Amino acid sequence: MRKITRFLTLFLMILAFSNAVSASDEDTKTSESMVYLKNGNAMRCKVLREDPRSVTVRWQGLDVYLQRSEVERIERPSEDTPGDGIILADTNTSQKWPYQNNPVLMRTNGLAVDGKIVKVEETQVTIRKLIKEGGAVEMDFQKDKIESLLFQAVTNEESAKIEKRLRELFPKMRVHRLGLVTLFTDSEGSSLKTIKNAIQDQMQQIYFNFFEILKDRQPQIQHFVVVFDRLTDYYEYAATDGVPAWLCPGYFSPKEKTLFLVNYGGDQLTEILYQVVLDQREAVDSYAGGLKGQVDQYYHGIIEGEAQEVKNRIQSAITYMTGTFSDVTLTTLRHEITHEFFHDWGLQTIVVSGMTEPDPERIKKKRELLETQDLEKKKELILELLRAKKRENEDAELQINAANSWFVEGTAEFMATTGVGRQNAERLYALQETRRQNELWPLENLTNYRMGSFPGVSTKVALAAYAQSWSFVDFLMKKYPKGFLNYLQKMSRSEPKDFDDLLWLTESVGKDLRELEKEWHAYIDSFEKIEDPQIDQWFRIHQILNSR
Repeated sequence: MRKITRFLTLFLMILAFSNAVSASDEDTKTSESMVYLKNGNAMRCKVLREDPRSVTVRWQGLDVYLQRSEVERIERPSEDTPGDGIILADTNTSQKWPYQNNPVLMRTNGLAVDGKIVKVEETQVTIRKLIKEGGAVEMDFQKDKIESLLFQAVTNEESAKIEKRLRELFPKMRVHRLGLVTLFTDSEGSSLKTIKNAIQDQMQQIYFNFFEILKDRQPQIQHFVVVFDRLTDYYEYAATDGVPAWLCPGYFSPKEKTLFLVNYGGDQLTEILYQVVLDQREAVDSYAGGLKGQVDQYYHGIIEGEAQEVKNRIQSAITYMTGTFSDVTLTTLRHEITHEFFHDWGLQTIVVSGMTEPDPERIKKKRELLETQDLEKKKELILELLRAKKRENEDAELQINAANSWFVEGTAEFMATTGVGRQNAERLYALQETRRQNELWPLENLTNYRMGSFPGVSTKVALAAYAQSWSFVDFLMKKYPKGFLNYLQKMSRSEPKDFDDLLWLTESVGKDLRELEKEWHAYIDSFEKIEDPQIDQWFRIHQILNSR
């Protein structure tokens, strides 16, 4: 029996490195446990029987017998698996990381692969795993067989201070630990699950797409995300940071080392839109009732049928708008968490000299702002916090370290689309309009901004700069990915002087500036002309409401 058990353990190890195992049924994951083996592997399965000597589990439809001496520990669904069925690393930050490597692949078949990621290609990831007999084995995993990346949480003093401050600011929000990300939110249900999935997926996408410059790095602190379900809470909080909430559904604060986001797919906005549907349905019924009172009963069925058709169109239009609002939140989340990821991993950093710990009095006033229902008091607190923010900005000196607006915003926009690197319709339209008006910036101008989101220019110019930054990064990632990543690496490790950054860029891609610019312009012109996506959205709503 001992030899059989060893063979089964070896068999599980081989399967962990195999590409032939199909994905398990997603609906069963919420009831399964995580079994961690002493050889470093882990498997998601259903525990059938246990006794002091053995554990029998059902994995991938097979009953597998394990000796108790080979099992490190078992995590039950009620212990560390969230209710939405997502398997997340280090749900309890005080718990020891159960793996030898960080991050760790979680496969769609429920197996965690505890090996070092050594190569990331377009369709597969290569893992190197040490074996007890000495040496190592490398195996490839198809990306479509990878469910997620598990990242170890960072538990240092600075992270603890940030969490403590956020708990003081948002005492009514629930805290969700997603491995390397700590999420504070008052969102619940399906919208919360969507947010969690988006965070999990984006962390994996960032790591894979920028693996060559991340593989030898570790995050300096835990990543923190605050998601507001209540729109007014976000608008008020953002205002105290000088952020125009109506233009920015989310932002990463490098001073507070936290991402703040409004959930347009959350319960509050959903309830508002649902109430709109109810009100419109009542209005249609009232109008139809009036018509029926003016005609013979013969026409009542026709009127009721037409009224139902109108109500269905209203419902469809609101459903479409709800999806559009939700997309805004998810796109913003992907953009801003890219900022936070690169900042916390030491790749893109803006430092304000003399930056101190957040003022406890300021934290107290922000919490008071969120809690009070007195409108005059809210106005007084917002003005007071804004005056303090203005004084703080006037006193601070900005010191730039490895930051440049075009690639900071460009990489975030590149990562913001549903499917990394896909066409960004909003930015492409703005880019094509800028190109049509012959207003594209020369690369020297585009790369001249060393901080922030292109400060000191009009909104129209700033949006054009965002579009050009996205396009240039998209061009470099598609045409010169290795050279561009080398450039980002150098910019993160050295502070350029004068025009060093342009020199480093041209050296990294092996092109002179004008030649590179000419290729980029040709890349822009290769896209098919598109219409304004905002007009397309409103036209779609018009079609829904007026379709027959």
